[in-house]
Amino acid sequence: MRPVNSLCIACDFFVARRTLPALRLAMTRKKRAPQNITVEFFEKTKTIPTFAAPFYTGKTLKQSKIMQQYETVIILTPLLSEETAKEAIAKYSKILTDGGAEIVQEDNWGLKKLAYPIQKKNSGYYHLTEYRAPGDLINKLEIEFRRDERVLRFLTIALDKHAIAYNEKKRSGAFNQKKTVKAEEAAK
Repeated sequence: MRPVNSLCIACDFFVARRTLPALRLAMTRKKRAPQNITVEFFEKTKTIPTFAAPFYTGKTLKQSKIMQQYETVIILTPLLSEETAKEAIAKYSKILTDGGAEIVQEDNWGLKKLAYPIQKKNSGYYHLTEYRAPGDLINKLEIEFRRDERVLRFLTIALDKHAIAYNEKKRSGAFNQKKTVKAEEAAK
């Protein structure tokens, strides 16, 4: 490790300033492999063992190649005809499939009133897409959303195991079946 010039004194030994966040992190986490920090101070070299986490590798979940399930809601401008709205949605679906995503479900909610005006518009075409995709594809998709004038708003969320289970039940109609079974039992 290269020597660090700016130092601070802590607990009778010298610690490089850039390692202080790593030391704080080490205090909060358990079972970390020891790492050594070499510090030079007035021509003296000292090696300090720490239990800090390894430095940030630069990859986030969005940039990883792990297939995770996502859900995206798009609001398109109401000035579009239904055909152009379908073309825009088909364009984004093609971006997903070309990027290696597997589309689980698409749901077109149609023209709905907005809760508040966006770009002086009171309504918009809503479209929901649920899909499995690698994390780096989400950035590309959101860049395309930002470039397109037809998109008023969009929201992409990563689904956890509970949301995936809920969506599967909703798709299979489990919620509606329970109501009809209860209604039949009450009628008897």
